[in-house]
Amino acid sequence: TCRVEIPEVSLGHEANEFLMSYLPDPVQGQMRVVSGVVSITLEGSSLENDGKGQWQATLSARDVEVSFPWLPWPLKGLSARATVADGRLKSLKAKGRAGSGTVEAMARDVGAAPGTVWTDLGKIEGTWSVDARDITVTPGLLGRCPWPCPPIEALFKPSGLVQISYRHEYATGGAPGATRDVIEVRPRGASGAFQYFPCPLSEAHGLVRAELRGPTPPRIDIDMRGKGAGAPVEVKGVLMICPGPWGLDVNVTAQGVPIGREILGPIPAPYDSIASQFHPEGGQAQVSARVTRRAGESVCSSWYTVGVAGAFAKHDAFPLPLKNVKGTIEIRPDGWECRDFTGEHGDGIVRAACRDFPEPGGATGFRLVLRGENLPVTDDLRAALVAPGVGDRAVLSDAMKGLGVSGRLGFDADVIRRTG
Repeated sequence: TCRVEIPEVSLGHEANEFLMSYLPDPVQGQMRVVSGVVSITLEGSSLENDGKGQWQATLSARDVEVSFPWLPWPLKGLSARATVADGRLKSLKAKGRAGSGTVEAMARDVGAAPGTVWTDLGKIEGTWSVDARDITVTPGLLGRCPWPCPPIEALFKPSGLVQISYRHEYATGGAPGATRDVIEVRPRGASGAFQYFPCPLSEAHGLVRAELRGPTPPRIDIDMRGKGAGAPVEVKGVLMICPGPWGLDVNVTAQGVPIGREILGPIPAPYDSIASQFHPEGGQAQVSARVTRRAGESVCSSWYTVGVAGAFAKHDAFPLPLKNVKGTIEIRPDGWECRDFTGEHGDGIVRAACRDFPEPGGATGFRLVLRGENLPVTDDLRAALVAPGVGDRAVLSDAMKGLGVSGRLGFDADVIRRTG
């Protein structure tokens, strides 16, 4: 039996090269030990090459600094204690600082499965975890981090304060000894923008949970709440991870969003130009959106429902200024419609419904049905009768002028606009 103590060994370039030679290939080059102090105690009855069952090493480290090429800040002030025996990492506890936050790590009974080597990460046994608190994610940071972070960066563009936990643990419901990797991200007032509904999200809280390399297909579940344009926004859904484009099924709901560019901007082409034909201003909208995509495919299917209330509007096809406009706009993968619209002009009422229809060659036109009730005859009404691009209604304007129509009137109109 012997005991060897090696106190106060300074860490630097040579220690880093020695450590890297023992780490799995995918890990080498992903970190660098910059400085620190470590003490080592070896105890055992044999120091043969295999050493199994014959020795135990205890390492205590302090003031360690480790850098990562994909992070903007190093891990500093790291203190750790680890025990190695029987060719396995029996235990590890470590704590340090990362930027403005803290990082803690734990491991238990980590080692290569029988007949395998350390370099095969998928065959490493044991459990470990990393918890990072008050970490500041800067724009573009996830794009530089290891997989699966870059696709998440592209989809959500997150930034701000978060808590992150990573666990390699034994999975329930799988084969004996099966493990899984679980990553949980909890934003704390962070911001971002979903690629397929890029209304900026701020003051975000909730949970993003990724389950990787387990007995079930890898996926990311999203349950987030925040604010968009100052209004409450909720984002829920699932991302199905695969080698090609990820599958997704994400729902976004927003309540009381001020109507403006931020609410119209997310509507995809060509429907964005359709919505802009109403020239909405003021008021609020209730928004419900769903975006789906099959795993491995590149095309998304989108559904948008926008409930409008208290807005001002003036449609290109009948540009009569209306106030207190309310109604619903629905956009589907196969078309769109506007229904149950009402608006006030003076103390009169205009009711409207509109939808698209297919045309030969794959083009679409639209049909707008209007009814006016008790409308005052004003210059705005006369101008609306002869809107740009609808010169065939000039005869109606001329008739009103010739008859000297004044006072109030009602009308029914059926406006059809075809491509070309």
